[in-house]
Amino acid sequence: MEKELPPREHWSSWVDFIMSCVGYAIGLGNVWRFPYLCYQNGGVKLKYNSIAELIGVGIAAVVMAFWLNVYYIVVLSWAMCYLWHSIRFDDNVPWKFCNNS
Repeated sequence: MEKELPPREHWSSWVDFIMSCVGYAIGLGNVWRFPYLCYQNGGVKLKYNSIAELIGVGIAAVVMAFWLNVYYIVVLSWAMCYLWHSIRFDDNVPWKFCNNS
């Protein structure tokens, strides 16, 4: 004889599920402890001191992204050039003949 399982309960929405998982992962101890630790370590003044450093990191990230995009757009243009010449079905593709003689 097989027993019938009782009906399972469901979350009312996916937000309830996510908030429950976050609650289990973080816990109320950390939520209550965070303001105390901020007060002990300087509070808002500590945030204002670190904003300049974070702005510097952000500017460095923007500059790095710019130069990486400049480099990779050249590589992409090579690929697009080869693709364009291949799609045209033209006999005058640049890499078909070697004229180094």
